[in-house]
Amino acid sequence: MGKIIFEKDRCIGCGYCFSIAQENFTCDDEGRANMISDKITDEAIEASEGCPVSAILIDDKCNCKENEKCDCDETCSCSCQNK
Repeated sequence: MGKIIFEKDRCIGCGYCFSIAQENFTCDDEGRANMISDKITDEAIEASEGCPVSAILIDDKCNCKENEKCDCDETCSCSCQNK
């Protein structure tokens, strides 16, 4: 299962992410984004693609380990054999 990685120090406060991915981002008092959830959503992917400074990264790796039970969900794109 992956997650969102947000590099706040790169944020310029354009507002794109928190206007479309409200489950993931909110606006702070300075007008810059704060991440409130690292869950990958369609809106978060769109925010990542539209961020003008590439402050939002999508890590879609599940971090599965061989011989351990995988906790992937249906959105995971890994090839692990533990599903």
